[in-house]
Amino acid sequence: MKCLLLRFAACITFLASLAFTSQAEVPPIYLIGAPQAWNIYDGSMPLEYKDNGYYGAYYIAEGTSYAEGMCPGFRFYSELGDWQRDTYGCQIDDSPVDYGALDAERKFDLVRGKGIFQFSEWPDGMMYMYVEGYYGYLYSVTLSPFPISAGCDDLPADSGADFRLEVGDGCVTVTSDGNAVIDFVSATGAVAKRVSVTAGTTTVDLTPGFYVVAGQKIFVR
Repeated sequence: MKCLLLRFAACITFLASLAFTSQAEVPPIYLIGAPQAWNIYDGSMPLEYKDNGYYGAYYIAEGTSYAEGMCPGFRFYSELGDWQRDTYGCQIDDSPVDYGALDAERKFDLVRGKGIFQFSEWPDGMMYMYVEGYYGYLYSVTLSPFPISAGCDDLPADSGADFRLEVGDGCVTVTSDGNAVIDFVSATGAVAKRVSVTAGTTTVDLTPGFYVVAGQKIFVR
């Protein structure tokens, strides 16, 4: 009975927060783990809130390890600066759970705890993340080596034109054989820039970072 009352209270708190807090006011959550050297004060890997979830995508190297294991391990925090509070992991206990390979989109439960998501067969590359819930009430995370459909806006219909990309410093050069509308989707899943190009070469200025363009992952320096 006590457990049911606690769950009911949590739901009421969650619904109240939805009613009185706008999406624009929702702060990010943070990936904390081997990819950022297990620094509880380092907010360099945030997941931003958008459309009922938190989105992020980061390059994670094969050799970012937890303890002695040569594989990435991490959990999530809704606040920085305190190891014991505001932490969400795969279990309550402060220990890793090895999920092996991540070669497709996979969904995991999140609990208030310090269990570490670990992937011993991660080759390295971009890892895409979508955490469901609201600030202070997170309940699942989807991880994938490919852009997550829930986190990306729809790309425009294929116009039939073929194009290729050449990435430069702060820009991308698009060479197209016809008219096309191209979306540059950021790591948060939002369309950072939409451009219309004609046959020939077009230079697009972009803020440095990772983008997805028609399913292709690029990094702008």
